[in-house]
Amino acid sequence: MKTSMCKMKVLTVFIAMSAMLFLIVGCGKSVLKTDLVRGTITLNGRPLAEASVAFSPATPGAGNPAYARTDANGVYELQTNLGAPGAGTTPGEYIVTVSKAIMVPTGKTSIQPDGTKSEEKEPKNLLPEKYGDKNKSEFRATVVSGKENVFNFDLEGPEN
Repeated sequence: MKTSMCKMKVLTVFIAMSAMLFLIVGCGKSVLKTDLVRGTITLNGRPLAEASVAFSPATPGAGNPAYARTDANGVYELQTNLGAPGAGTTPGEYIVTVSKAIMVPTGKTSIQPDGTKSEEKEPKNLLPEKYGDKNKSEFRATVVSGKENVFNFDLEGPEN
């Protein structure tokens, strides 16, 4: 009787561990079928490094929001929250926004829980506002399944 109880416990542990392994391995894969989306962002004809790029569905529910950060050459590769890094996004029509911010001191300090003082900072956008506002952006992109989705955007204006 003890032997069969022991075998039952071993079998239960084996099934539980197999299920956990299946979940862990399965979680590493992209949940969405995405298409690669990449491009280059320039400002006044020069590559714009360290900018945030966002693709927002033009019609809610008709696509998946995606984001990227440009490299030193202004190149970006999109990804969604549920997709693999650099794997793009789902087909659809998107509004594209571009922003670039730095943290600047506010002139105020705050006391941390451990009693130390720290200088407060706030983000400062370095690009004209119209590029980072979904309601003002003139940039659009249509992602098509199975096609090469390359979208280059040239921003104009001062970098603040």
